[in-house]
Order: sequence, then structure tokens, then C-alpha cells
Amino acid sequence: MPQMMPLNWIFLYFMFNVIFYIFMINNYFNLNFSNNKISPLKLNYSKSFHNFWPLN
Repeated sequence: MPQMMPLNWIFLYFMFNVIFYIFMINNYFNLNFSNNKISPLKLNYSKSFHNFWPLN
């Protein structure tokens, strides 16, 4: 990191990282746990595999 880097750059960088990663974690858990449209027919796979894998 440069020595005279302005503090607003650091603030924007860390705020973007925190918001982005919190949003992605939230999106991952929502895709895992809030999808009740799948027919409970062959749930040998985990919920994440069943949601993220195509052609089930």
C-alpha cells in the first residue's frame, strides 16, 4: 500500500469489500435454505448441490 494513500480510498475499498462479501454470503444462504419449489422426490443430494447443479 502506498504511504500517502488517501483515507477515502481505503474507506471505499474496505466498504465495497465488506458489502460485497456480506451480500454474497447472504445470497448463498438464501439460495440454500429458502427454495421450497423443488419436489422432495430424490433428495439424496445436499440443498446446495440441488440448487446450483443444472439439469436435475
